[in-house]
Amino acid sequence: MLLPGSTVVPPVKQDDNLKAHTDNWFACMRSRKTPNGSIETGFAHSIAVIMATRSYREGRKMYWDRKREDILDRAPSASTSA
Repeated sequence: MLLPGSTVVPPVKQDDNLKAHTDNWFACMRSRKTPNGSIETGFAHSIAVIMATRSYREGRKMYWDRKREDILDRAPSASTSA
């Protein structure tokens, strides 16, 4: 999906080094060690990717409300975030 008037086609194939992530995950399940990435890091990265995708597709800026853990289409007010 392209923005109206855009002729730039996003890359179709990207390497996210999935094998290294999967290998680390399985090794940690076997050894009970902590994986390279924490749940908090995974959550933060997922939110960033979701926000970037929505922003690109909808053609507008997205905002993160830390307190409510919610994606907003307007900046959160000072009383609801912090």
